Amino acid sequence: MAKNTSCGVQLRIRGKVQGVGFRPFVWQLAQQLNLHGDVLMTAMA
Repeated sequence: MAKNTSCGVQLRIRGKVQGVGFRPFVWQLAQQLNLHGDVLMTAMA
C-alpha cells in the first residue's frame, strides 16, 4: 500500500502583486504541480 505524505509551507510574497496577474499565475502553477492551499491578504496589503 502506498503511503500518502504531505508537508506544509507558508509563503509570504511582498511587492506589487495586484493587477499583474499574480494570483492566476500561482493558481495555474499549483494546478500543474497538484498543490493545494489558500491565499490570504494581510493587513500590510
